[in-house]
Amino acid sequence: MCGISAIFSPKGIELRHLVDLNTPILHRGPDDEGYYFSNWENNSAKHLFGKTSPIETQQMFQLEDVESNVSETGNVLLAHRRLAIRDVSARGHQPMACNKQRFNIIYNGEVYNSDEIKAELIELGYHFESTTDTEVILYAFVEWKEKMLSKLNGMFSIVIYDAQEQSLFIARDRFGIKPMYYWQLEDGGYAFVSEIKQLQMLPNWEARLNHERAFDFLNWGQTDHTCETMFAGVLHLAPGHYAYLSAKNSHKTLKAIRWYNWDTPEFSGTFEEAVEKFEALFVSSVDYRLRADVPIGTCLSGGLDSSSIVCVVNDLLQQKQVQKTFSSCSEYKRFDEREFVHEVLKKTKNIEPHLFNLEHKKFSNTLPKIIYHQDEPFLSPSVFAEWSVFEMVSKNGVKVTLDGHGADEQLCGYHTFYGPLLYSLFATGQWLQLVKEIKALKKLHGYGLGYSLPKIVRCILPDSVNQLLFKITNRPTKKVDWIDLELLKIDSQSEAAVCDVGDLKKLSFQQMTQHSLPKQLRWCDRDSMAFSVESRVPFVDYRVVEFLYSLPSTYKLEKGITKRILRESMKNYLPTKVKDRIDKMGFVTPAEIWVQDDPEHYLQLIESALEKSKGILNQEAKSRLTRMVKGEQKFDHSFWRIIFFAEWMDTFKVEV
Repeated sequence: MCGISAIFSPKGIELRHLVDLNTPILHRGPDDEGYYFSNWENNSAKHLFGKTSPIETQQMFQLEDVESNVSETGNVLLAHRRLAIRDVSARGHQPMACNKQRFNIIYNGEVYNSDEIKAELIELGYHFESTTDTEVILYAFVEWKEKMLSKLNGMFSIVIYDAQEQSLFIARDRFGIKPMYYWQLEDGGYAFVSEIKQLQMLPNWEARLNHERAFDFLNWGQTDHTCETMFAGVLHLAPGHYAYLSAKNSHKTLKAIRWYNWDTPEFSGTFEEAVEKFEALFVSSVDYRLRADVPIGTCLSGGLDSSSIVCVVNDLLQQKQVQKTFSSCSEYKRFDEREFVHEVLKKTKNIEPHLFNLEHKKFSNTLPKIIYHQDEPFLSPSVFAEWSVFEMVSKNGVKVTLDGHGADEQLCGYHTFYGPLLYSLFATGQWLQLVKEIKALKKLHGYGLGYSLPKIVRCILPDSVNQLLFKITNRPTKKVDWIDLELLKIDSQSEAAVCDVGDLKKLSFQQMTQHSLPKQLRWCDRDSMAFSVESRVPFVDYRVVEFLYSLPSTYKLEKGITKRILRESMKNYLPTKVKDRIDKMGFVTPAEIWVQDDPEHYLQLIESALEKSKGILNQEAKSRLTRMVKGEQKFDHSFWRIIFFAEWMDTFKVEV
């Protein structure tokens, strides 16, 4: 896990700008840093070390100091920050080169099956100097070019420069677990970075607001659902895509090519057969993610997903080493999952647990720092909960964690999946099953007809009627009176950011690719890397994803029970109380209580938000939030979106 910086400049750019680009992400890789630049005009190239490079690295590769070369000019410039996870010796230094320095790679991520790919390459005659996955990727590219991507099981953002062809190859993993942003330079070239904040260091950088994405965030609560960011002109390479840039291409156009598709045949076996196969795949996925040469821990919320990971890890380790777990708790019972955490701890052995309470004062004091690290505004204080977990992880000397992101989206874990389930039964005339589902929702969750019927009706009514109902029930609508739409130049408000309903499989796909997982992965990447911790997500192993996507919906959700296949496959691992729990909490915080406990502080934040938004938020926004603070209007997450958006604009000096 690392941080990368790259510049492709047809006219050439001084190395000092690459050093500047690499400076803000020390937190992503404090163990080493390296630089490479290639000048096409004089056919020169050089590898260099930086301030945080160990003496061992400098001596092994006989590198020059980057500081003494900052006035040099290059057309392709690569920089790397290393968080050493596999082969922590100097042999893992990047940029890494091979074939007499023809190929040069910078890479952020982990490829868990690198040992298997390495064995295949050795049979083809390749010789390896390290036990890193970086070297495996480099030789895999030499052998198979972009076709090697389909062999990789992991998370990655890759940049490889072919000095002979003067071409740059960039690629991103299937689901976008690792970030890859880019911004076009004045000379038609591009800068590639792990975090948007790096781009602030470039000449001619302007932080300008992307109006449509700002509206999507403020009104619909959507981010990371397109290739655009909240910064105008800053894009990210789409998950499962790659691209080439070449000196021979006079237009220097970045054309992304999809390399990963979700083409999975439908599973035709029984539920019992599916349970058996899923268990094998999930255990294999967790086992892969235990490969590391540094201490590994697990995040344990007490929910079904994280508990499954902890219990499988416990079984795989067979008490050969201590498993450290980390849990955020709350002094308020309504937001506390401690009882489920303790059930998991009683079930497992050789566990070193770390539990702590979230603090309101710390949230207020830490908020500016979190907003800076996140690059873009986020939806709720749940990001603070995750931030606090990784802070505790780092304090206890753990460099890698396993986390449960991606399970809810695939296994119909969110209660939003009930609507499409009910409508699909209604639309297909499965009346008896529909009645059973409505009764089950009432029995298990207390959801009566007042919940179930509107879910069905919404899919039948025309959009105009739905919009009226949304307004009456204080839900987001296309017509917004608390945002200055003229200033944003938004003529018509599209509902493209809102999930489609009526089809469970389609909703699951949208949650994985647009509406839920992408933003969670960004939050998790920034929260973990802020503390130099690598987060691994077993549920987003492509083998697991493809298998779950192939299953009938009833294997995941039926009679009000979510995640059926996970519950059944983990029954021999999990404590019964956790396996059978039906409530859903996630990374929750008592944020609404915090607002009630300190209304003056939040009224000041509201006042400040209007000023910092530079006119985007109007007086109705102030009135709306003030009513929430005073308890005169139902509290919703638009409160936090408004506060965080304004703070983000101020932090990054964003111009409208």
